[in-house]
Amino acid sequence: MNKAKKAKIFIEAALVVVVTLALIMPASAVVTNKTTDNSTSIKIVPTNTPISNAGSLAAGNILITADNPDEDDQNPKILKDGGGNILVVYEKVKDTFTIASELVFTDDDGATWYLAYDFDSTNWDSGSGELISGDISYNPAIDKTFWCAIDAIGDMYNLRMTWLEGNIVNAGDVTIYGVSGTGATEHYETSCTCVSEWAITPYICDEPDYDLYRCPGLGYWDIDFEHPDMGGFYYDGGSILETTPASNIEAETGVERMYMVMQVDDKIAFKATTTDPELLQTNGGGPGGMDQYADIECWPWQNWIATENAEDPDVSGDAGKVCVVYSQDGMVKCAYSSDVVKEYEEEIEFQVSEIDAGSYPTVYMSGNDVYVGYVESGNLYFIKSTDGGATWGTPVQKNEIDGTVVGQYGTCHIDSVGIVWTDSRNGNYDVYYDVTQYIPQPKIDIEQISGGLGVSAVVTNNGDADATNVEWSITLDGTVFLGAEKTDTISSIAVGESVPIKSGFPLGFGPIDVTITAQSAEGPSDTETASGKLLLFFITGL
Repeated sequence: MNKAKKAKIFIEAALVVVVTLALIMPASAVVTNKTTDNSTSIKIVPTNTPISNAGSLAAGNILITADNPDEDDQNPKILKDGGGNILVVYEKVKDTFTIASELVFTDDDGATWYLAYDFDSTNWDSGSGELISGDISYNPAIDKTFWCAIDAIGDMYNLRMTWLEGNIVNAGDVTIYGVSGTGATEHYETSCTCVSEWAITPYICDEPDYDLYRCPGLGYWDIDFEHPDMGGFYYDGGSILETTPASNIEAETGVERMYMVMQVDDKIAFKATTTDPELLQTNGGGPGGMDQYADIECWPWQNWIATENAEDPDVSGDAGKVCVVYSQDGMVKCAYSSDVVKEYEEEIEFQVSEIDAGSYPTVYMSGNDVYVGYVESGNLYFIKSTDGGATWGTPVQKNEIDGTVVGQYGTCHIDSVGIVWTDSRNGNYDVYYDVTQYIPQPKIDIEQISGGLGVSAVVTNNGDADATNVEWSITLDGTVFLGAEKTDTISSIAVGESVPIKSGFPLGFGPIDVTITAQSAEGPSDTETASGKLLLFFITGL
């Protein structure tokens, strides 16, 4: 039996766990058994220090990483935790030899940001100093947030992970675990999601004993960092889909299914399994005796989404639906399905829609609403579908400075609470945040322009929010001696309400041009023009 160590670095106690891994199938899944041993530890505490920010939500883009002006920050991930706070994890380059995984949060919808944890592996036993590919996932079943990252050049314990309080405002000391699988010589990247009371860690590593390089692996972890009642730690030997060499791995949990996507050369692989904890803990039943629902190699639903010139996949699913976004031949595409609840090994069928020219897409799905961010010509765009990914609305540019968004994998990430991205507008890489949710707005329209003893019109609010402090003006250009301009303010116009306005009493003669403007305090405005004739006191021809 081959064995491998699994380090546990405790905050409040000293413990290192050694994991014994039993190789049950050649070039296939690897299952763990567990023993423990005691050793030294290191303490990591939350900092919860405020970060001064450039900009505010009212201005749009928010600079999150204002505390690192001379080095690079990149590869952000965003989520909302159980306390309604917005969390962002990203890579912070501290110096030539140190990349930390920073976890920051805001408890006031983006107005103020705090550094919660500075995960810096130079302070840990056997840490290399380079923590990359950080990810976070909130688990509502136990009200905890899971964090993981790769210690890129560490000799052992390359996959790092911990549980945090579900409400980050209550965060305290945490326990960092390091994991190495049997025979794994390198770890390249990771992702995470949650199902039932567990965290799931897809990752990519080398397994030279099996002649597998950049192969996908998968771990299942409970709150005590023990495996549930299944193998718990698996590699993909490629017996169903040849998934090596893999890259750009992402995972997401929907209601009925858990999903994973990855890039394999220039193809996009899709895998799905159940979220039923009893089925996930079913031993065997799969090809060659593999665990049919838990083992990444034989997840019941898997196929190729795209088979040439495809890259940069991401996945999101909700309530029987799933969307996989990726780029192919310069276009961002969406493979979507509204029928993911299939019988065991019955294929999930996808349709494909084209979104827009671009690359590096990210996706979030809620019901039939699908939100996608992507990069094109150095700009970040946000676009929405309301029919599950079949058709798409009008893209909106999110970065306020043209051409500053960094074009690389992981440059942007979207969630229900907004979008984050890597931006170079300050001369180095920084992480920015902006909202994506739809915000109700008034819509100001000037209607029913008419003449007579002056100019009359109606200001209507055709939007979906009340308008306040609507400033309006009516201006008459021509031979006008009196009453050439009038201005006033309407204190409020409710949704669907119309308010009449009228110019002053004019005096003049000949052709006139009329300009009417109205603008609410919220920003929406309208300007209309008309031409007529002024005959002393009377206006005609409008």
